[in-house]
Amino acid sequence: GHSTVQLHSLQLLCALALVAAAAAALPAQVMLAMDGVFDIHDLHIWNISTSMKPVLTAHVHIGPDADANMVLQQLETYVRGLGIDHSTIQICNIPPQLEQADEQADV
Repeated sequence: GHSTVQLHSLQLLCALALVAAAAAALPAQVMLAMDGVFDIHDLHIWNISTSMKPVLTAHVHIGPDADANMVLQQLETYVRGLGIDHSTIQICNIPPQLEQADEQADV
C-alpha cells in the first residue's frame, strides 16, 4: 500500500545518510540478518583520509551450521556494494557456553 512505499523511501534516505556519515549501525543490522551470521562485534567504518575510500573492519560470529567461506563472501559482496572496497572481516567463533564461562570465571 501507500504507507509501505513511503517507508521504503524513508529507509533508503536513512541508509544513504548513514553510509555518507560512515555510521556502522545500518550495515550491522543488514549483516546480522544474513544467513549464517550469529553476531557481529567491533564493526567499524572509517575514513583514513579524505582521498581514500572508507575501510570496514568487523568480527563476525557465525552460526554452528554456517559455512564460513560463504558467509564471508556474502558479507564482502554487501560491503563492496556500499562502496567500501577495502574490508577486513574476521570470522571469530566462540561457542556461547565458553563466553558465559569466561564471564563467570573472575570470581
